[in-house]
Amino acid sequence: MPRVLGAGPSEATLFRLMAAWERALPHRLVQNARPVQLRRDVLVVAAATSAWAQEVTLRATSVLAALSRAVPEVKLAGMRVRTGRLPDRIVPAPAPVQRVEPLVRLPDALEATLLAVSDEALRGAIERAARASLGEVKRARRGGR
Repeated sequence: MPRVLGAGPSEATLFRLMAAWERALPHRLVQNARPVQLRRDVLVVAAATSAWAQEVTLRATSVLAALSRAVPEVKLAGMRVRTGRLPDRIVPAPAPVQRVEPLVRLPDALEATLLAVSDEALRGAIERAARASLGEVKRARRGGR
């Protein structure tokens, strides 16, 4: 069996590292760089561009520490980053569900400025847009509320 599969880590171990990668790193980094192989305790990571490869390289120490904490049975000695095609994510990222709670009261300076807008429809549209854009973004619960 070892001659066929090699002495490398199991596929399950690599999947656990991939899942830990998705939890440990910022969303933008996960979108642009992913682990593709574990070779002799060195994690091989594919990055979409050379700029993302550099970003992963700069974060290598903290990333390896986070992955080692998440999957302690794997001893990671280092990371090698290459540019190339990214593999599919093992779990598609859910779209963040957010809603904006509009401001109840606009800032006084904005209220005063709105009074100078003579067109009532335009003034109303600007006021609604200001309330929404200055409102507080909240993560919505499942079911849309």
